[in-house]
Amino acid sequence: MGAAPSLYKNLSYDPVKDFEPVFRFPDTPLVLLVPKASPYQTAADLIAFAKKNPGKLNFSNSGAGSTSHLIAALFESRAGIQILSVPYKGAAPALNDLISGQVDAMFDQTNTGLPQVQGGRLRALALTSPQPMAQFPNVAPLADKTLPGFEAATWYGLYAPKGTTKEVIQKMHQAYLKAMTDKAWTQKMADMGIRLLPEAQYAPDAFGKHTQAEIAKWRKVVTDAKISID
Repeated sequence: MGAAPSLYKNLSYDPVKDFEPVFRFPDTPLVLLVPKASPYQTAADLIAFAKKNPGKLNFSNSGAGSTSHLIAALFESRAGIQILSVPYKGAAPALNDLISGQVDAMFDQTNTGLPQVQGGRLRALALTSPQPMAQFPNVAPLADKTLPGFEAATWYGLYAPKGTTKEVIQKMHQAYLKAMTDKAWTQKMADMGIRLLPEAQYAPDAFGKHTQAEIAKWRKVVTDAKISID
């Protein structure tokens, strides 16, 4: 919903005008990964190399316009570097080539990147979340000193058709908040690398504002990087 209006020239819907936000799910941040034999120990190391060697770093991603592609483009812009994006048909082959050292780096979702890091097949350099995550000990967010203000995630939420009554939306939102009191469920999400949010950010109004902010954010990234799907 955030990037689609910029990626698709003939999108048949408007994410803001055609829907009512109901609630937002917890976020799935991304993690900057490199092969275990990589010479880069920190994100700052990688950026320093890229600045001295424009276009020499290869970043795999799960496909043109994917979250991993877009966040790499945002990283490239914010860091003031030039990288070579290598699209794959899905995250699995992109990760496989990263593990084997065929590419230099990749942004992958924390929930799928975590097993590769825990298994010692990949090294995590940085997170795209605003705060550290317990599942990635000693891995700092990019926003912490390296790229202040950097934040990005794969996000999800529930929308209803435009015109759905506030009563229906509030009933669904309250049911969702009740479900979120299940600590066993939320802890399982956290253990997988999913980032729980403050309760206020799950609310319909906050979710609507988030949607609008994401549309504006990714419009600039897509335009600057000249990314197009159709």
